Amino acid sequence: MKELKGPLNGLKVLSIGTSIVGPWAATLLGYLGAEVFKVEPPKGEFLRVLYPHQNKLSTAYSSTNLNQKSAGLNTKEEEGMNAMLNLANQADILIENFRPGVADRIGLGYDLLHKSNPNLVFASSSGYGDDGPMKNLAALEPHLQAFSGMSGLTGYVGDDGQLIRFTHLDPTGAIFFCGLIMLGLIERERFGHACWVKTSHLANALANMNNKVSEVLLANAQGEPLGSGSSTSAPNRCYLCEDKKYIAVSCENEDQWSGFCEATGLNKFKP
Repeated sequence: MKELKGPLNGLKVLSIGTSIVGPWAATLLGYLGAEVFKVEPPKGEFLRVLYPHQNKLSTAYSSTNLNQKSAGLNTKEEEGMNAMLNLANQADILIENFRPGVADRIGLGYDLLHKSNPNLVFASSSGYGDDGPMKNLAALEPHLQAFSGMSGLTGYVGDDGQLIRFTHLDPTGAIFFCGLIMLGLIERERFGHACWVKTSHLANALANMNNKVSEVLLANAQGEPLGSGSSTSAPNRCYLCEDKKYIAVSCENEDQWSGFCEATGLNKFKP
């Protein structure tokens, strides 16, 4: 694995997260120069088996877990747990995206690890936060698209609720998470102590929907699906061309509309 130079050179990250949010956040820290160790169960995490495959490995897994050294450990056995704790004691950052309380149950909670590694930045991204009736639920991409309202604004009026069938909230959640981890490092640098930084996948999903939430709460707008259109400007959507291919046109102000008219020979419509 090629060593990457960056602002986090010399820092060690222990990633015990699964799926995309935790592992992709670890990947981003690796791009910034950190040395990342990923630990999975002996048989590997579930993302490894998703199709399609390349060389018997899921493309979803290989594209999510970059810049990382990986190992499988059985932490239910003493030898495996000792190896895990040894990695945790050397780490500057630990990343987990389990449900609240799971890290404690498997012997890798903040209170325990902080005793032996007081400089550890412990980073948690749960599905729905530490409190409330949903805290113990798993949160996958389709769940968050539904709970945030995203699936209700995708597609067309009269259609069933639509899911964006590629990962959108997972990668943005990882970026959100990575930024929080960087703040944890700043706190450690400024105040000389470790910290536990927390976020939730739902918080990220709602941040992605910020403008739509504002339309409803502040302007009493009725959110509804608009296909590829926009509720704020026009033309701002995909259009079918004569050759049966699509073109995306986006004019969000008068200057852009004027430029569009000039480029397309529609000068009579210029403002």
